[in-house]
Amino acid sequence: MKTKNIPFGIFIGTTAVLALFFIATLVFAWSGPSANPPAGNVFTPINVTSTGQVKAGGFWASAVGSDSGYCIGGSCISSWPTDLWTSLGVNLYYTSGNVGIGTAAPVTTLDVNGYMRLAVQSSAPMACSATYDGVIALNSVGWVCICNGSTWIADSTGAACSWVPDTTAPTVTLTAPAAGTVSGTIAVSATSSDNVGVVGVQFQLDGANLSAEDTTSPYSISWNTTTATNGSHNVTAVARDAAGNTTTYPPVLVTVNNADVTPPTVVLTVPADGATVSGTTAVSATASDNVGVAGVQFKLDGANLGAEDTTSPYSISWNTTTAASGSHTLTAVARDAAGNTTTSAAHAVTVPDTAAPTVSITAPANGATVSGTTAVSATASDNVGVAGVQFKLDGENLGAEDTTSPYSVSWDTTSATNGSSHTLTATARDAAGNTTTSTSISVTVSNGR
Repeated sequence: MKTKNIPFGIFIGTTAVLALFFIATLVFAWSGPSANPPAGNVFTPINVTSTGQVKAGGFWASAVGSDSGYCIGGSCISSWPTDLWTSLGVNLYYTSGNVGIGTAAPVTTLDVNGYMRLAVQSSAPMACSATYDGVIALNSVGWVCICNGSTWIADSTGAACSWVPDTTAPTVTLTAPAAGTVSGTIAVSATSSDNVGVVGVQFQLDGANLSAEDTTSPYSISWNTTTATNGSHNVTAVARDAAGNTTTYPPVLVTVNNADVTPPTVVLTVPADGATVSGTTAVSATASDNVGVAGVQFKLDGANLGAEDTTSPYSISWNTTTAASGSHTLTAVARDAAGNTTTSAAHAVTVPDTAAPTVSITAPANGATVSGTTAVSATASDNVGVAGVQFKLDGENLGAEDTTSPYSVSWDTTSATNGSSHTLTATARDAAGNTTTSTSISVTVSNGR
């Protein structure tokens, strides 16, 4: 067997390296104080690695300290406090004083300035007993449940807490009003129940909420029926539980019948105010009412113009030739079933005068012989009024127009050719300019010469 001698120089070098490594390990693992300790104490190295170290007696960690107790940064205590949090197995407890979360000055055992969150429990966290009296938990339907020492109950209703999802809808019955006629302010009521508890009942009118949800039994609200139109309406009730299950009662049909004190509105639309009308023209109006318009009666100068129109659009035909020429007033009167009426603003219209007056000569008689000064007279009338009568001799004006009844003029026959025949006429005129000339008469002038 062959052997190989290690040179002495290599051995010495290797030994030196190992020695330095050992010394370095001690230096990095332990560190002694940099100054003399206080009287009565000895140097104690401090372990700065993960290896634990136990030190009996006082512990000094700053330039200012005492020779006993625990000092960190110049603050010292003589003994370790005994009223801090204590762990025991998996539990952590505090034996005295108050605990503040979000507050530095708690006034109760647990004082929270902020919010607390409870995780939903799909089942009871423990069997409720005297040991757990006062424990709170959040069940799957969102109720805060409290252990009262024997049973888990809901803090809001006192009902037993359910720890499984609630899929049972409540029951609800509308007890008032009954189907029929209602008026004034009435009660709308319902009864409701649920396997866990009813949260509220929402009454509805024609599918829309009627007031706020009633969250307290007995479930009832007051309904002022005057806020609804007269006629048929559906009333129902919707019950809701905490899990969001709902039940709607079948609609109950009621008829609102309140005394109608609101008159209709009406506007005369045709003819326009200030218009001139002739022939046969339409007279029209629009009307509305909170319940319904029963009819519209048109009036001419305050008197009924035709029959009441009971169907919209409201209109009649007016034969203006039946009215006197001149200015007239048109109105429309709307009526509802309760007898309330409204009269429209009046429109002034003008019917033009197209009717000529009538006129006839009354003296002298046709074929008469006249002499000296004789009266020539006529009668005249008009649908509106005669403005004047102009007498004529042989086609020429005989005196001025007579504008006042009785219509007459004096004729000095000596100014006419003696022994000759002459023709007399009378022309009547009205204010519209319509004229009529009477039948002419022939007279003979006979003046002694």
